[in-house]
Amino acid sequence: VVTFDAGGVSGHANHISLYTAVRYNVCKLLWVPPWAGCRVLVLESVNLCRKYISFLDVLISYLLPRDALFILTEEETEQAKRAMRCHRSQLLWFRQLYLLFSRYLVVNSLHLL
Repeated sequence: VVTFDAGGVSGHANHISLYTAVRYNVCKLLWVPPWAGCRVLVLESVNLCRKYISFLDVLISYLLPRDALFILTEEETEQAKRAMRCHRSQLLWFRQLYLLFSRYLVVNSLHLL
């Protein structure tokens, strides 16, 4: 399972709710020992500066501790951008900036819950 961390990437209430629900269900209701094959990874929320330095965050992310690191290829990054552009109602002015500068379209670091 992959979800957001407690910071919800941008503090978005829905993202935080997903993390809270997954954490509650995994830790309280459906506790599964790690050896059983079920893992939960949470996407690391980074500070504002790192969030918008695009590919420059690859080196920083590589040097910092994490359980998984995904570095997208140029083709994968373009595919993600095309997907975002398909949702015109969601593509507000600040998301245009996101498409240009966000590290999440290039690199994602995750931690085990």
